[in-house]
Amino acid sequence: MSTTHLAYSDESQQNIGRFHAIGMLSLHAEHAKRISSSIQFELSQSKVAEAKWKKIKGARDRFAAQKILDICVQEARQKRLRVDVLIWDTHDERHQILGRDDKKNLENMHIQLYKNVLRKRWSITSTWQLFPDENSAIDWTRLRNTLANTNRFTDQKPNLLQDEWTSLSTHFGIHDIAEVSSRDAHLAQAADLFAGMGTFSYEYFDVYKSWERQNSCQPELFESNPPQEFSSKEEEHSRVLSNFITQAKKYSLGLSFNSFGGLCTPNPSNPINFWFYRPQHQYDKAPVRNKK
Repeated sequence: MSTTHLAYSDESQQNIGRFHAIGMLSLHAEHAKRISSSIQFELSQSKVAEAKWKKIKGARDRFAAQKILDICVQEARQKRLRVDVLIWDTHDERHQILGRDDKKNLENMHIQLYKNVLRKRWSITSTWQLFPDENSAIDWTRLRNTLANTNRFTDQKPNLLQDEWTSLSTHFGIHDIAEVSSRDAHLAQAADLFAGMGTFSYEYFDVYKSWERQNSCQPELFESNPPQEFSSKEEEHSRVLSNFITQAKKYSLGLSFNSFGGLCTPNPSNPINFWFYRPQHQYDKAPVRNKK
């Protein structure tokens, strides 16, 4: 059976910062080459070799990032692709535990993302090829086995993989999981931008709000505090986020920002979905490292 759908993913702040995320673009296979070529064209026009959130430090990288995000917004509006960003807080009750295994937690978050996108957001008849960005920390064999057959997943402790997972994973139609270099995979670069923007929106929420006030067309009356200074990264990242929020409002994408202290999509069926993960029950804890 031929592959009907593709998914490209990348992580943000894997080992640093309070907030971590996985961004994933999923789309009809027939549109992948055209969308990838559009992203490649914009990168070439901007003279940017690779679009990465952490590399946005000046106007050239910012313009390239904005153009790529705009391409994805337009494709999502036409239901040719989805953007799903799973964000978690390492300071919440799920993660503030001794001996936390961040490597295995990242693997479980990938599984959670696949579980909620491949069959809940696309047709159950879809067949998939998954292209995560190269990440030596991930045990992709374990992920393949889990997605292919839950009986081969030996970690039975209560965690993200609840009873619901067994029924959902009977058949995912996954043909292959193949790591790719984001430098060569333009759709993975787009996933990186969305993931990075998601973590930035929470980690730097107060910074962004200050930047927004100072750059508002309607400055507050009787402003007494001196203007805040921002680093080049804070400035450029805030501009990218601002442009995206404007686009989201313009096209009624159903995104919320101020109410959640960062980007969030209350209705996950919307084509651009920022999902802030919160513990599902009292036993939902991050995995811990095995004692030797």
